[in-house]
Amino acid sequence: RVAASTGKVAAAQGVLKMMTEQAEVQKLLSETEAKCKDAEALVHAAQEAEAPFLTGEECPAPAQATKAFEALEASERAAHVAVGAARTLVAMKKLACKRLAEASAAKGAEGLAKLQERVETANKKLSEIKANLSKRKHQIAKQEVEARMKEVNEFVKAAQEATEVLVSGGDMAPEAMKAACEKAGSTQAA
Repeated sequence: RVAASTGKVAAAQGVLKMMTEQAEVQKLLSETEAKCKDAEALVHAAQEAEAPFLTGEECPAPAQATKAFEALEASERAAHVAVGAARTLVAMKKLACKRLAEASAAKGAEGLAKLQERVETANKKLSEIKANLSKRKHQIAKQEVEARMKEVNEFVKAAQEATEVLVSGGDMAPEAMKAACEKAGSTQAA
Protein backbone atom coordinates (compact mmCIF):
# COMPACT_ATOMS: atom_id res chain seq x y z
CA ARG A 1 0.00 0.00 0.00
CA VAL A 2 2.78 2.41 0.84
CA ALA A 3 4.40 1.79 -2.52
CA ALA A 4 1.13 2.51 -4.33
CA SER A 5 0.61 5.69 -2.32
CA THR A 6 4.17 6.78 -2.95
CA GLY A 7 3.64 6.19 -6.67
CA LYS A 8 0.47 8.29 -6.65
CA VAL A 9 2.20 11.09 -4.74
CA ALA A 10 5.13 11.02 -7.16
CA ALA A 11 2.76 11.13 -10.13
CA ALA A 12 0.83 14.00 -8.58
CA GLN A 13 4.09 15.85 -7.93
CA GLY A 14 5.13 15.28 -11.54
CA VAL A 15 1.83 16.65 -12.83
CA LEU A 16 2.06 19.58 -10.42
CA LYS A 17 5.62 20.32 -11.51
CA MET A 18 4.60 20.16 -15.18
CA MET A 19 1.65 22.49 -14.60
CA THR A 20 3.84 24.88 -12.60
CA GLU A 21 6.41 24.96 -15.40
CA GLN A 22 3.71 25.53 -18.00
CA ALA A 23 2.39 28.45 -15.97
CA GLU A 24 5.94 29.76 -15.64
CA VAL A 25 6.44 29.52 -19.41
CA GLN A 26 3.13 31.38 -19.98
CA LYS A 27 4.19 34.11 -17.55
CA LEU A 28 7.63 34.31 -19.12
CA LEU A 29 6.18 34.61 -22.62
CA SER A 30 3.54 37.17 -21.63
CA GLU A 31 6.13 39.40 -19.91
CA THR A 32 8.38 39.21 -22.94
CA GLU A 33 5.45 39.80 -25.30
CA ALA A 34 4.52 42.98 -23.40
CA LYS A 35 8.09 44.30 -23.56
CA CYS A 36 8.26 43.42 -27.26
CA LYS A 37 5.00 45.27 -27.96
CA ASP A 38 6.32 48.32 -26.11
CA ALA A 39 9.49 48.30 -28.19
CA GLU A 40 7.53 47.90 -31.43
CA ALA A 41 5.20 50.74 -30.46
CA LEU A 42 8.12 53.07 -29.75
CA VAL A 43 9.81 52.15 -33.03
CA HIS A 44 6.51 52.86 -34.80
CA ALA A 45 6.37 56.24 -33.02
CA ALA A 46 9.91 56.97 -34.23
CA GLN A 47 8.86 56.09 -37.77
CA GLU A 48 5.93 58.49 -37.47
CA ALA A 49 8.27 61.19 -36.16
CA GLU A 50 10.44 60.59 -39.22
CA ALA A 51 7.48 60.96 -41.61
CA PRO A 52 7.82 64.76 -42.13
CA PHE A 53 11.33 64.18 -43.47
CA LEU A 54 10.25 61.46 -45.89
CA THR A 55 7.91 63.63 -47.97
CA GLY A 56 10.79 64.92 -50.07
CA GLU A 57 9.81 68.51 -49.38
CA GLU A 58 11.70 70.72 -47.00
CA CYS A 59 9.87 71.99 -43.95
CA PRO A 60 8.57 75.50 -44.63
CA ALA A 61 10.31 77.08 -41.66
CA PRO A 62 13.60 76.15 -40.01
CA ALA A 63 11.93 76.33 -36.60
CA GLN A 64 9.44 73.65 -37.67
CA ALA A 65 12.22 71.48 -39.03
CA THR A 66 14.16 71.84 -35.78
CA LYS A 67 11.15 70.89 -33.67
CA ALA A 68 10.40 67.91 -35.90
CA PHE A 69 14.03 66.78 -35.67
CA GLU A 70 14.05 67.11 -31.87
CA ALA A 71 10.89 65.00 -31.71
CA LEU A 72 12.51 62.44 -34.00
CA GLU A 73 15.67 62.30 -31.87
CA ALA A 74 13.66 61.90 -28.66
CA SER A 75 11.50 59.13 -30.07
CA GLU A 76 14.56 57.39 -31.53
CA ARG A 77 16.29 57.44 -28.13
CA ALA A 78 13.18 56.06 -26.40
CA ALA A 79 12.84 53.33 -29.03
CA HIS A 80 16.54 52.49 -28.71
CA VAL A 81 16.19 52.01 -24.96
CA ALA A 82 13.03 49.91 -25.35
CA VAL A 83 14.52 47.67 -28.05
CA GLY A 84 17.65 47.16 -25.94
CA ALA A 85 15.54 46.26 -22.92
CA ALA A 86 13.46 43.84 -25.00
CA ARG A 87 16.58 42.14 -26.37
CA THR A 88 17.99 41.79 -22.88
CA LEU A 89 14.73 40.40 -21.54
CA VAL A 90 14.52 37.81 -24.34
CA ALA A 91 18.08 36.68 -23.55
CA MET A 92 17.31 36.44 -19.83
CA LYS A 93 14.12 34.50 -20.45
CA LYS A 94 15.98 32.09 -22.74
CA LEU A 95 18.32 31.32 -19.88
CA ALA A 96 15.37 30.85 -17.55
CA CYS A 97 13.81 28.39 -20.03
CA LYS A 98 16.92 26.24 -20.00
CA ARG A 99 16.34 25.49 -16.30
CA LEU A 100 12.92 23.98 -17.01
CA ALA A 101 12.01 20.45 -18.02
CA GLU A 102 12.61 19.56 -21.65
CA ALA A 103 9.00 19.87 -22.86
CA SER A 104 8.42 23.21 -21.14
CA ALA A 105 11.83 24.49 -22.22
CA ALA A 106 11.07 23.64 -25.86
CA LYS A 107 7.73 25.44 -25.76
CA GLY A 108 9.33 28.47 -24.12
CA ALA A 109 12.26 28.51 -26.54
CA GLU A 110 9.89 28.35 -29.51
CA GLY A 111 7.84 31.30 -28.23
CA LEU A 112 10.95 33.29 -27.37
CA ALA A 113 12.43 32.67 -30.83
CA LYS A 114 9.34 34.25 -32.40
CA LEU A 115 9.55 37.20 -30.01
CA GLN A 116 13.25 37.61 -30.72
CA GLU A 117 12.48 37.80 -34.45
CA ARG A 118 10.02 40.61 -33.76
CA VAL A 119 12.57 42.46 -31.62
CA GLU A 120 15.22 42.08 -34.33
CA THR A 121 12.78 43.38 -36.94
CA ALA A 122 12.09 46.40 -34.74
CA ASN A 123 15.85 46.87 -34.25
CA LYS A 124 16.38 46.78 -38.02
CA LYS A 125 13.76 49.49 -38.54
CA LEU A 126 15.36 51.54 -35.78
CA SER A 127 18.78 51.17 -37.39
CA GLU A 128 17.39 52.64 -40.61
CA ILE A 129 16.09 55.64 -38.69
CA LYS A 130 19.43 56.08 -36.89
CA ALA A 131 21.33 55.93 -40.17
CA ASN A 132 19.47 58.98 -41.47
CA LEU A 133 19.63 61.11 -38.31
CA SER A 134 22.98 62.78 -38.99
CA LYS A 135 22.01 63.46 -42.60
CA ARG A 136 18.76 65.08 -41.47
CA LYS A 137 20.57 67.11 -38.81
CA HIS A 138 22.97 68.42 -41.47
CA GLN A 139 20.07 69.32 -43.78
CA ILE A 140 18.30 71.23 -41.01
CA ALA A 141 21.46 73.13 -40.07
CA LYS A 142 22.00 74.01 -43.73
CA GLN A 143 18.40 75.17 -44.03
CA GLU A 144 18.75 77.35 -40.91
CA VAL A 145 21.98 78.91 -42.19
CA GLU A 146 20.43 79.63 -45.59
CA ALA A 147 17.41 81.29 -43.96
CA ARG A 148 19.68 83.40 -41.74
CA MET A 149 21.88 84.38 -44.71
CA LYS A 150 18.79 85.50 -46.61
CA GLU A 151 17.77 87.73 -43.69
CA VAL A 152 21.28 89.19 -43.43
CA ASN A 153 21.39 89.89 -47.16
CA GLU A 154 18.07 91.71 -46.95
CA PHE A 155 19.37 93.89 -44.09
CA VAL A 156 22.57 94.66 -46.01
CA LYS A 157 20.60 95.58 -49.13
CA ALA A 158 18.29 97.87 -47.14
CA ALA A 159 21.28 99.54 -45.45
CA GLN A 160 23.04 100.04 -48.79
CA GLU A 161 19.96 101.63 -50.31
CA ALA A 162 19.51 103.93 -47.33
CA THR A 163 23.12 105.09 -47.27
CA GLU A 164 23.42 105.44 -51.04
CA VAL A 165 22.11 109.02 -50.91
CA LEU A 166 24.70 109.92 -48.27
CA VAL A 167 27.59 108.26 -50.08
CA SER A 168 26.79 109.71 -53.51
CA GLY A 169 27.39 113.15 -52.04
CA GLY A 170 26.24 116.24 -53.75
CA ASP A 171 24.59 119.28 -52.28
CA MET A 172 21.57 118.47 -50.15
CA ALA A 173 19.29 120.66 -48.27
CA PRO A 174 19.65 120.32 -44.49
CA GLU A 175 16.16 118.77 -44.21
CA ALA A 176 16.92 116.19 -46.92
CA MET A 177 20.27 115.40 -45.31
CA LYS A 178 18.60 114.92 -41.92
CA ALA A 179 15.94 112.62 -43.42
CA ALA A 180 18.59 110.58 -45.27
CA CYS A 181 20.66 110.19 -42.05
CA GLU A 182 17.60 109.10 -40.06
CA LYS A 183 16.65 106.59 -42.74
CA ALA A 184 20.19 105.17 -42.81
CA GLY A 185 20.25 104.99 -39.01
CA SER A 186 16.93 103.20 -38.80
CA THR A 187 17.98 100.48 -41.28
CA GLN A 188 21.20 99.79 -39.43
CA ALA A 189 19.48 99.62 -36.07
CA ALA A 190 17.26 96.81 -37.29
